[in-house]
Amino acid sequence: MRLSLLHLLLTASVFGLVVFNGYDHTGYVFDDSFLTFEYIGTCEPGKTEVVDEYVPPSNEVDVYGAFPKSRLLFLSNGLSVGTPVADVVVPEWVFDHMRDSAVVCTDLPVEFLSPNVLKVLSDVSPPMLSPLLEDMEVDWELPPKNLFKKGEVISTLPTVPVISIVDLPVDGVALSLMASVSDFSQVELEWIVDGSRVSSSPLIVLPPGDYDVTLVATDSHGLSSRGSKRVKAKPFLRVVERLKCELGVDCGALAEEPGIEIFKALKTYGLFTFIVEATDTTYPKVSVSISSEKVRGMAEDPSGAEVFVYINGRKGDRLRYGENTITAVGVDAFGNVSVVSTSVTLGGDVRDVLNLRSPFVVGWGR
Repeated sequence: MRLSLLHLLLTASVFGLVVFNGYDHTGYVFDDSFLTFEYIGTCEPGKTEVVDEYVPPSNEVDVYGAFPKSRLLFLSNGLSVGTPVADVVVPEWVFDHMRDSAVVCTDLPVEFLSPNVLKVLSDVSPPMLSPLLEDMEVDWELPPKNLFKKGEVISTLPTVPVISIVDLPVDGVALSLMASVSDFSQVELEWIVDGSRVSSSPLIVLPPGDYDVTLVATDSHGLSSRGSKRVKAKPFLRVVERLKCELGVDCGALAEEPGIEIFKALKTYGLFTFIVEATDTTYPKVSVSISSEKVRGMAEDPSGAEVFVYINGRKGDRLRYGENTITAVGVDAFGNVSVVSTSVTLGGDVRDVLNLRSPFVVGWGR
């Protein structure tokens, strides 16, 4: 239940409170009614109280000397309060009220619109307002701002915390719950699971199962909020997936060479293990190029390949005059073999024989 500042004031001091604000010489009476007044004079900022009262001598008493002819109240800070003359001059009804009231003096640029609402008359920071509210000995909250601007209206009434329960995905656990709380003051938390208090931290982790969860948040003013929800914590899974792929075809970034690669990924509700078996069953792509009398063999393969060139059955790379049989053999690292064979007749300039004036590339076969 929310309490008004007026109620809090009355419970803090049964006699009431009088506030003097030197910024605009406006005073405020806080008791069973909220009244304002104007005064003359200066009151030193801070909390004070009435410590003595002066009553003028009766006309029937024979006295000597010049005595004040009106009543005066003396504050603990040494100032006097009166109606016609004093350090602080107030209306008669305020004077009568002050005998049994606490007194707070300030010089801040604020105006009380009601016991729990302030209007800012000139820019003011929260650290400037805090001493005023503390001297009044009431429960209060200020919005979390660095500066209150002129014309802004501020509520100092403490409010209950605004809470919610958030399902927070955390890899590797069954279920985690986080408290989301909005309040202007410090808040204490209490998690209740299936009727038992389990934690006061912002985050809790639950094993697999179904639960009735309640979150209670209590701020520094004793104001509380609670929220409940039914939750289901799923079992933690261990998943193994086996994948096969072909290098140069569908392995992509999973593997760069044949063999078995193991990847682990921790995801919400489970640990996933991927076993990737990469194979290389494709044959190397082999080709032959001829430039003048020189023969060169080439091969393309995802895992790399070595090329062996044979001319007329002998390992070599130069043509002889006459008819030549060229054979190129490509072997990759995993024993996949491709063979390319072609015939070339060399007589004079081989390029004249082949009717070519540029490097000559022949086809390939397995």
